[in-house]
Amino acid sequence: TGPVTAADDGSRLDLQGYRVILDGHLTADRLDITTATGIGTPASPLQTTVGQMALTSQGSGGIHVVNVGNLTLAAASSNGDIDIRTISGTDASAGLGGTAGTLTIGSVGALTGVTAGGAAKVSLVAGQAVNGTASNLGGDIVLDATVASAGSGDAIGLAGHRLINNAGATALLADQGRWLIWSGDPAQDRLGGLRPDFKQYNAIFGSGAAAQAAGNGLLYTLAPVLVPSLTGSVVKVYDGDASAGLTAANLAVSGAGEGDIVVLRANGQYDTRNAGSAKTVTATDIGIA
Repeated sequence: TGPVTAADDGSRLDLQGYRVILDGHLTADRLDITTATGIGTPASPLQTTVGQMALTSQGSGGIHVVNVGNLTLAAASSNGDIDIRTISGTDASAGLGGTAGTLTIGSVGALTGVTAGGAAKVSLVAGQAVNGTASNLGGDIVLDATVASAGSGDAIGLAGHRLINNAGATALLADQGRWLIWSGDPAQDRLGGLRPDFKQYNAIFGSGAAAQAAGNGLLYTLAPVLVPSLTGSVVKVYDGDASAGLTAANLAVSGAGEGDIVVLRANGQYDTRNAGSAKTVTATDIGIA
């Protein structure tokens, strides 16, 4: 019970046991833990202020850690669920002070990346505010190594201010399920070859499930504003009414994200039903096809 502190001199703290549960705060430059059946619990995660950590849980108890500030390098392996979070901001009552809370996955000692075996799942959250909501994410998720899960359903979940993927197209492996990434703005992410099955905008982490029940997804806090406009010419054989037949070539839109395809539909109307040229065309009932 109580805080455990290692000297701030590049020191490494090694813990081994059946299970590690600490009723207090653990501070070190580097933390290595190996257990038979668990590190922390969902209700009582291990509380740390650590620069680097290598965590191994050989059983199904899982790994549950909350780190204050930047976690510059982390690696983990377990046959139970892996939940690693960094928090930002300050909480004087708990004696906590944080930075943005960037979370970097890489190699620490002999351990590389994050691997959840069995039916286990992975959750990595960067920069959650100490006294805020789950949507207040200020830290980056940086992938310098692979994150893999053998779980089904939402097998891998990453959430942060932005994603920086340096591990390539196989950075996230969820062969029995899917991966979901929550971030702020697609223009700030570096996907590094990851290819989603869908994108979702105006999505707040921790507030409801993804709109699609299947497929790998990118979910952004950003809520784009689409601005439609008319372009080109609208020509028809005179038929006595003012309707103007609009095609996809007549409908343009701005505000869409890179790689997004927006197909519009609309009804068109000439200014009068009289024949003529250089006539004004108005679009109504504009929507996404």
